Amino acid sequence: SVFVALPVASVKDEAALGKGLKAVKELGRLHFLVWTTTPWTLPANQAVALHPEMDYVAVDFAAAGREAVVVLAKARLEAVWKELGGKEPPVVLASWKGRALAEAGVVCGTPLGDRAGFPWTASRVVLADYVTAEDGTGAVHTAPGHGADDYLTALREKLEVACPVDGAGRYTAELPAPFAGAHIFNKGADGAPSGNDLVCELLAASGRLYAKGSLQHNYQHCWRCKNPIAYRATEQWFLHVTEESFRKDLLRAVGETRWVPAQGAERIGAMLSGRPDWCLSRQRLWGTPIPIFSCAACGKTMADDDSLAAVERRVAEHGSDFWFAEPGRAVVFGAGPDEPGASRWEFMPAKACACGKAVFRRETDILDVWLDSGASWLAVLGEGEVPCDLYLEGSDQHRGWFQSSLVLAVALTGRAPYKTVITHGFVLDDKGRAMHKSLGNVVSPQEV
Repeated sequence: SVFVALPVASVKDEAALGKGLKAVKELGRLHFLVWTTTPWTLPANQAVALHPEMDYVAVDFAAAGREAVVVLAKARLEAVWKELGGKEPPVVLASWKGRALAEAGVVCGTPLGDRAGFPWTASRVVLADYVTAEDGTGAVHTAPGHGADDYLTALREKLEVACPVDGAGRYTAELPAPFAGAHIFNKGADGAPSGNDLVCELLAASGRLYAKGSLQHNYQHCWRCKNPIAYRATEQWFLHVTEESFRKDLLRAVGETRWVPAQGAERIGAMLSGRPDWCLSRQRLWGTPIPIFSCAACGKTMADDDSLAAVERRVAEHGSDFWFAEPGRAVVFGAGPDEPGASRWEFMPAKACACGKAVFRRETDILDVWLDSGASWLAVLGEGEVPCDLYLEGSDQHRGWFQSSLVLAVALTGRAPYKTVITHGFVLDDKGRAMHKSLGNVVSPQEV
């Protein structure tokens, strides 16, 4: 975990901050102090988030060994002062509400924006209700490309969603040396520092690193391989579950279904009321393809009815493996002259993009497997047999199969795919844990 000072670069409306700002400016340059447990995200910083109703103080940090005036939450001053080794009681020079600082148009420099060639240099002070005084400084480092809350703040505040980390966990060429190519977690084979270490080294050299320490806390890990994961903002395909009328239709369908036990209705209803849009796409090597094309020249998406129908017929006759043949190659449709470097799909109707080009790229993402399972009723039930009489599964399927089936059925038919849903419990091991193959605690029924 690190404490990092971001120097204030400009204040749009200095008068709004009153005499306190004048007194601060006479003493030295103003900084905002942020705290983070993910130093590797600091290159992507775009803002400092404050709570609108929290009190913030400007403190002379000379007694803590820093020739600077630092802004942080008043409620965090004592703990932070102790953490940074302040030897005398802190001297508070001014105080403001978080809302006042944001509305005054305060802009800081980004943590690494003083480096030559760095792409992001401005970090706006913005407001966010999720900011708390439980830990840190009450001023939250905001990297929209690396966190869900940060991303939503970026949408509201129109911040750039910077994500200079690739799918292999390495900094991209968006960042100058020595960042580009460095792995965010791991040291290089030649002993080069990890992204975490590199960020700390450079911040220490610039004087912006106020403290560095270790903290034991929960961190997100892959559910399958148990390795740490990094949040990255990437383009995906979504089902717009949060559209108001659709959510109402889903909740109506829940009310029209018999749930056994009855609290199942409340459980799945609460999940649907609060769930975000459904991310349908996955970046894996094989699965159910997303039958969408984009123009190789301009990038415009192409997914009209006759193209989808042609893909559907091809899948019905040959399966979906054709979609993955010759990966990376563009395609042209129908009969006509060949295009260098492109495969010809004669089973497709001839098409050209609005830009005039006729070379397309296949979507490389696959569909979420929950869409496959959620469409099982469509594959099993004949026309006129929807809804079925009964779905039966464990309570975990309120979030899984019951819900994915409901979402797709309401989208396609306007009603649930089932009349009744029965939820059962789980067999537990001798420690009270549910039995899972991944835990190795399953007892074979034959042994019983």
